[in-house]
Amino acid sequence: MIARIVFVAFLGTRAFLDVEGTSQMFKVASGVSGNQEEDREIEESEQTFLVRMLWVRHGLSCANVLDDCVESSEEIPPIVNDTRWRDSVEAPLRLSREHKGVGVEWEWGVKPRGWSDLRGDQSADCALRLKGLAPQAAGLGERKAETLGNDGDVIRLHDLFQDPSLTSCSAHQSRRAGEALGSFLEAKSWGLDLVGSSTLLRAAQTSYHMFIEGQSGQQDRSVVQLPYIDERAPAAMTAVQLDNSPSSVAEQQRRLAAHTGPEAERSVDGSFVVTSGHGLASNLADKVLRRTKGAYPRGAHDFDKFKAFVALDLLPQLANASRDGPRKLSADGAVAKAIEGASQVDLGPGSAAGLSIQPTSGQPNVLLNYRQSVAFDPASSELARVESEGRVLTLAIVGHGAMIRKHCLAGATRAEASASGAGMSAEGRVEPQIRANNNAVYEKLFLVRRLTRGKEVGKEVSVTLSEAAGDCPVVMDAPSRADSMKRTEARDLQSCDKPFDVKPFLRVAQPREGPSACEAAADARGSFPILYPPSPMRGDLGGGPNLLFP
Repeated sequence: MIARIVFVAFLGTRAFLDVEGTSQMFKVASGVSGNQEEDREIEESEQTFLVRMLWVRHGLSCANVLDDCVESSEEIPPIVNDTRWRDSVEAPLRLSREHKGVGVEWEWGVKPRGWSDLRGDQSADCALRLKGLAPQAAGLGERKAETLGNDGDVIRLHDLFQDPSLTSCSAHQSRRAGEALGSFLEAKSWGLDLVGSSTLLRAAQTSYHMFIEGQSGQQDRSVVQLPYIDERAPAAMTAVQLDNSPSSVAEQQRRLAAHTGPEAERSVDGSFVVTSGHGLASNLADKVLRRTKGAYPRGAHDFDKFKAFVALDLLPQLANASRDGPRKLSADGAVAKAIEGASQVDLGPGSAAGLSIQPTSGQPNVLLNYRQSVAFDPASSELARVESEGRVLTLAIVGHGAMIRKHCLAGATRAEASASGAGMSAEGRVEPQIRANNNAVYEKLFLVRRLTRGKEVGKEVSVTLSEAAGDCPVVMDAPSRADSMKRTEARDLQSCDKPFDVKPFLRVAQPREGPSACEAAADARGSFPILYPPSPMRGDLGGGPNLLFP
């Protein structure tokens, strides 16, 4: 039985700036001619919203499975000598403006997983050598030949698998994850105010399978792609990462429909981000769209900018949600340009600088200020107060492992690095051991405070965002990658044929009757355990009255 996920329809307006809050009237003396004084009334109101982000790691992708690439030279498939196969592998490089002139050094061959470079680092999957890479930036030394890492010329095969989809089995696992989480949401009476994802296909597809496909009355909804939460490999890991380069929304819709059915054809909404994608022409179109329409960039990775976007652009469009039916979300051009142009100093926690934006497209007479304050204690009584007042927005957002690890599992990652005697492994050439399971769900909390002063002309709105301190509680766990991939069959990988077929590089098992091992890992009882609430001390923030959405 599939649980019904409750959605709250949203109204795409700037009405957030006018939502009623606790207000008071006071008088300010303003100088006029002579000795006269005129009393001028100024209205002040203050609100606090709790934003609960259910942060989901995407399902297992067609690039992820190449972590099980063959381990001996004898197993490298003959297809690597086929001209058409080589063309399909290099095609994304040829279309890439960032890597113009870069190609594969085919004479070097394709090396198996575990191949060691000149400094002793081992490849996490099969390896290729590139030619034509740009020199290192000034001060970083010469690029190292036959070496992995961003300063080398050897990359993993999966680095060339541009914007991968989910594996066929992972789509199945994502549906099962949606059923388990949907039952939890229904029991808690948590309505989802938004279903979103990064601009990468694997995240949008996971979101679609978990929260829209098969959910009663939700088939006309779309996954809203959000800026600044795309994946990035650890900083020193690779010189090329096309697997983290999004294709266009139209291409993603086409691929999703091809694997799922025509009902998914319009299931991805790129209204907040520029809708072009990977490729030279697309990069030029992105610049034009951002300059003329103020849309957010596609493929970006910056958590502080994401938080500013949530507080200044997304929340205003969701705060006055209505049951009358959804309307199109869109970027506020002035806000988008200000956030994109802001520095880390402006947006970081505790920054005294922040942003000042005037005018906004929705409120031309409003001065909008933003800053991020320091993190708050998640045991704070203020959370319960805000929740009891109904000022809660719950967002289901599918993202990626590196950002979740950095911003939800930082404490565990530091403990891992300390125990091993290494530095912060999240920035190194080796993948850290601490990482979220695919389809696991974490809770990231934000408090957004809004102080409004003034009336229609000369109104000033100051928005402050803070996030909960410490690692994120796990809402729902999921099967491990090892369990999902311990015996892979061809049917698990039917969707993994573009830009090239991954099956020849894996030890694909003979089919058995019944579900595959990957499917069975999702079907087993307790595969997606609910682990919420996190602790008696923290308590449970859910289940209270919702006054915003009666």
